[in-house]
Amino acid sequence: MRIGTLAAALTLVCALTAPVQSSAEERPPLIWFTLIVTLPPSTPIDDAIYLALDHDGWRPDNPALRLRPHPNGRYELSLQAPAGLLLHFLFCRGNWDTVELRPDGTPLEGRALRPAEGHSYELRVARWKDTDTSTVHGQVEEFVDPAFLHGRRCWVYLPPEYAKSDQRYPVLYMLDGQNLFDRERSYVGEWEVDESLERMIPAGEIPAIIVVGIENAGTARMDEYTPWPDPQWHSGGGGRRFLLAVADTLKPAIDGHYRTLPGAENTYLAGSSLGGLIAAWAAWTFGDVFRGGIGAGSPSYWWNRDHILHFAQSHGRPQVRRFYQDMGTLESSDPADSNRTSDAVTTLIAMQSILERTGMQEGKDFLSLQAQGHRHSESFWARRFPVMVRFLLRSGPARTKRKRATFR
Repeated sequence: MRIGTLAAALTLVCALTAPVQSSAEERPPLIWFTLIVTLPPSTPIDDAIYLALDHDGWRPDNPALRLRPHPNGRYELSLQAPAGLLLHFLFCRGNWDTVELRPDGTPLEGRALRPAEGHSYELRVARWKDTDTSTVHGQVEEFVDPAFLHGRRCWVYLPPEYAKSDQRYPVLYMLDGQNLFDRERSYVGEWEVDESLERMIPAGEIPAIIVVGIENAGTARMDEYTPWPDPQWHSGGGGRRFLLAVADTLKPAIDGHYRTLPGAENTYLAGSSLGGLIAAWAAWTFGDVFRGGIGAGSPSYWWNRDHILHFAQSHGRPQVRRFYQDMGTLESSDPADSNRTSDAVTTLIAMQSILERTGMQEGKDFLSLQAQGHRHSESFWARRFPVMVRFLLRSGPARTKRKRATFR
């Protein structure tokens, strides 16, 4: 018997087997199984984690069912129970004010598990009732495909009616995924994508859509989000490799796991800053994947001395149905600009002229938006996201050409 599990095993076995049969010969055999649990970042470091079981009277603080911490940050509990028994349980931190919640913050009625002999079950607590500072609205779930960039995390927003229908949905892939849905997870603020969609989809402003937020690579972000190296930064040029991984590995995994409309005409890509740059570049180079449309928020067209403008001018019309770009009028003077260089409306206007010369029509094929008073940050991209997604998904042309727009 494993160290540290004897008390838990004896307690569970006594609780589960005593009333079941009248003789030892009739009782089912006992099996071992292990729970391995990952906790949310909000978990207080010194708190004990307990397993609350239906067969144990849903006690939230049974010392025999306390999980053991591991150096890797996860918790573990090994138990013995009658074979074939269906267990119902929850994780908590000693009382029902600290019970776990669903990812969207709603109560979790109970987990169900019929354990098998010798199996380990990896589980994740999304949120705690008392430490919940998440700003997620609607259904947003974490998705990890081990084959995609060594298990890079993604977060998937599902439209309100997803669980109630068998409908398939278009997909918008977005970069800097940790900044899209949850202020708790974000490192610089959030786009409030979930709040906007939870409002716009039920109101009929846009069709229902799935959004896949792709976590950025941290210190390697600059390399993944740029098509070419920039001698000034001594970095960059990994954009094609990154987009190939999205197209060849992540997209098939998403299409296999969720009810998507997998065709290129129903697939979109959007990002901001350097993410806006690589999204814009994809309009010419990955149109066979993201033909539905491209959203480039505050795109860093300045990279490598505005090379994207020369590239666009020499490559003709983009291979996408819709192209959206925007820029705040105060970005070039923003002292907090994370790029430490100038994003300017002048480059936006230059790209607009290039698109027009290819035959694209503003308000129909592309929209170029100058946001009055906006700077280079997630809070401003959150304000402009509804305009972007409305233009990309609308079946007809934009009602007006909003070259200079004022937002709340």
